[in-house]
Amino acid sequence: MSVPSKVRLNFPEYFSALPFLTPEREDYIEAANLPNGCRKKGIQVGTIDALLAQSCISRNIELLTTDKDFSQIAKVCPLQIWS
Repeated sequence: MSVPSKVRLNFPEYFSALPFLTPEREDYIEAANLPNGCRKKGIQVGTIDALLAQSCISRNIELLTTDKDFSQIAKVCPLQIWS
């Protein structure tokens, strides 16, 4: 399914109201450890998902997502999800 060009042109405008998060060094370090705790509970976590989750955890913000992988991560860490 393709996105209509009119909508595509407005993407920057749509996202301008949202804060831009830049991962800190500590986020990368903690994100490297996050999959280990999940794996012990039988949950596989990809590198990018771990970094996104950790960036939200460290800032105590909710992650807006429909990706079910994050629901699994939230079962074993303090990730807040708004879905």
